[in-house]
Amino acid sequence: MAVYKRYHQERCRIKGEIDTRDIAVNDPNLRASLCSASATLPGELLAAVNEVRVLHGTKAAHVFPILADGFNERLSGGPRSYFGQTLYFAEDAGKCDQYCTRDSSYMEAHAKTLHEMLYKDGCEHPGDVFYMFACLHTMGKFVRTDSKLLDAPNLDHPDCCVWATPQRREFACIPGLKPSLHYHSLVAEVGKDITRYREIVQSRAERVYPEYLIAYKRAA
Repeated sequence: MAVYKRYHQERCRIKGEIDTRDIAVNDPNLRASLCSASATLPGELLAAVNEVRVLHGTKAAHVFPILADGFNERLSGGPRSYFGQTLYFAEDAGKCDQYCTRDSSYMEAHAKTLHEMLYKDGCEHPGDVFYMFACLHTMGKFVRTDSKLLDAPNLDHPDCCVWATPQRREFACIPGLKPSLHYHSLVAEVGKDITRYREIVQSRAERVYPEYLIAYKRAA
């Protein structure tokens, strides 16, 4: 409940920014197959703040902490993190699956609490299972790039960078707004440095809510 409350408060705050400053939000044009599938889920998405459902693949050991406390951008990062200490999401399950690791046994100690939650009342651990989240994400006004460089250009304003600082912990300010306001999220488009999959990047954990947990097996 606390995780959703935090998300709801941030969504309302962003809506206030967009409404009072008359900011036009750009359509992220997510994959039609994802939008169609998520449209069957309960609850209306708030189009005024570009609220969408996106996917996030993770290790079994991380699932319970995310369920309990939500995402934490301060724990993200690593050699494969091209967009700094941020949170990564995708519109394609194939992209998310690249970050998932196998949960192969009910007896694995690192996932004991998760197993006790999921596999009870006669439900058996299926073996070799992977986990992915379907998340609510308030994208707001997002910036786009197709570069992984520190000085990655803004595709819609080529003279501007997408990052506020070299540490890449905050997005740049929206051009033309006074007082200044930072972009709310980032879309990494397929192009110069990015192949096959787009990614949706977020610097603030409170703008994402892990709504559903998906447990799945890979096809042989």
